[in-house]
Amino acid sequence: MDRRTGVRIASLAFVGMAGLLALRAAYLDGRQEQRPGFYAQKVLDHINVVAAGNALGAPDGRVAEIRPGGEMTVHMEQPIHYLEGQDDGAVVIKGDGQYGLAGLIKMGEEESFAWQPLVPGRSPGGFKLSTDPFVAPQTTDTIRIVNDGARPVFVDAVIGFKREQPER
Repeated sequence: MDRRTGVRIASLAFVGMAGLLALRAAYLDGRQEQRPGFYAQKVLDHINVVAAGNALGAPDGRVAEIRPGGEMTVHMEQPIHYLEGQDDGAVVIKGDGQYGLAGLIKMGEEESFAWQPLVPGRSPGGFKLSTDPFVAPQTTDTIRIVNDGARPVFVDAVIGFKREQPER
């Protein structure tokens, strides 16, 4: 087995765990957080995805279709940071497809990276970087979305929420 296949199998295992949480999202509306954000800027990889580029940038109604068993990895405009008490980001989808999320997280000081599941946030489609209280807060600029359901997942955008600037 080559390295790329091994990495995909490992990432699917991590994302599958997150998928068990059955993340469900609503299309961007009044129920989703309305905070300043930034977006996915580049598709790094995709398997079994139609029109992957439609998931880039701000929500615009154009969608990437991740078919059952498919996955898409995107690079964000800037890193997503762990935010205490708030969603760190959101996936904007149309419909009610089931998907799992993972972020490529720096592990320790040895400059190695590993896929870690992202947990559901408070708002529809929202997610949190999971963090261990004994480790520095996590950041990621690479998100993987895996369709672990039987129906397509239609992704309009991936959003990272900006940290609020302290008042002066």
